[in-house]
Amino acid sequence: MTNCYNAVLSRLQKPMKKGREVRVLSNQPVPECDSNLRPDIVLINDTAKLLTIIDVTIPFENGLEAFKKAREARKENNKLKIIKSTLNVLTESQIESEYIVPNLMASVIVDNKPKGKVLLYIGTFGFSHMQYALTIGEWLVEDGFEVHLIVVKTRPNEIVSFPECFSKKYIIEPAKTNEKRLPKLLKKMTAGANSFFTSGLFLEMISTTKEGNRTFLAHPVMEEIKNEKYDMLVGEIFSPAVILKLRDMGIPKFIYISALPMHYIAAERMGLPSPSSYLPIMNECLLCGDEMGFLDRARNLYTALFIKLYLSPKIDKNEKDLLREMGYDADIAFIRAKQSYDLFVFNSNILLDYPRPTVHNVLHVGGSMTKEPQELEEPVASVFAKPSNGVILISFGTLAESSNFPKTFLPSIRAVMEALPSYEFIFRVGNTAEHTEVAKLPNVTHT
Repeated sequence: MTNCYNAVLSRLQKPMKKGREVRVLSNQPVPECDSNLRPDIVLINDTAKLLTIIDVTIPFENGLEAFKKAREARKENNKLKIIKSTLNVLTESQIESEYIVPNLMASVIVDNKPKGKVLLYIGTFGFSHMQYALTIGEWLVEDGFEVHLIVVKTRPNEIVSFPECFSKKYIIEPAKTNEKRLPKLLKKMTAGANSFFTSGLFLEMISTTKEGNRTFLAHPVMEEIKNEKYDMLVGEIFSPAVILKLRDMGIPKFIYISALPMHYIAAERMGLPSPSSYLPIMNECLLCGDEMGFLDRARNLYTALFIKLYLSPKIDKNEKDLLREMGYDADIAFIRAKQSYDLFVFNSNILLDYPRPTVHNVLHVGGSMTKEPQELEEPVASVFAKPSNGVILISFGTLAESSNFPKTFLPSIRAVMEALPSYEFIFRVGNTAEHTEVAKLPNVTHT
């Protein structure tokens, strides 16, 4: 155990001594402290006037329960409290915090100031997209950042609520021209989601978001954002014009987050190829997955060429028009905007995604959004209480309104439910009155 303990201390100290303007003391009394107690590691930064005390605990057993017991035992240890009470150099802005990593428990004295100010951009176009962004925001708050929200609504009079950990919120209402246009577009998207790019829906969406971006860029709140002097911008922002505007307001870093896996448009913005021979394009519903036959590859190639030769130039033109309105040299500014991404964070698991080219600043966090399990509530709890072989959830997200599904789509869902009578189904729909053909089945519950 002693050898393991010494090895951990030695490994911890190695990176501390490289490139750090600090003094590192091991198993020595804290300077300017009346106590003779010897913490495991002491870091002293005279320039920043920062003192860090690390006291290491190595649980005998591995696992979460062992770490919890070690944490409680460390709280009862008075060594750090005695050192803190007799230390003459501590200020009121310094507090005691605890960190836990595998085989290590450390109580550390750290500066209580925020690590930086973050502006988190959130569009309300989908529940899963909002929750993904908010979860990342909560991670940043937990890590010591001060996070402010800028919320861009997609529907008028939309009621949205956010966690209290975000100290400031800016709300941007939708453009007047989009108040009626956007709901109609969402309805059409649901009915034709199996040909999102080639049907013209994507192009219509881009022209709709152009008006929203114009409203956003001209909003009075921009001046207040500029005065806040944010250190980082985080968000699922598709518009290069919006990204460049915020970066030129003095925000030095931008992290692009996506609630989706890496897709064709994002890869193209990053300059990465998406070989159509083995990478099916999302939103075109190639049912074969990556095991494409000749006809599947032909359709995929057609979609890729359609995007590259027809859609992308129109998207770029919309953005360059906005950049000209903002007073930029459009061609130069467009290149600058594409170079403004510092990190890409996708809600996917690299082991489960399709094989594709990637770069060093792409991060996959799929699965990290999983919350702690909670007790089931009604009506879901009663479904699980029924005797069955299991429960199957059918949901197509908040954007896809079930009443807008193609007429050929719902019968296929009903056929699946009828083929599995020993299973219970929870079918998330918009208007239950419009789905009487499914409601009659004894093993189906609408939510």
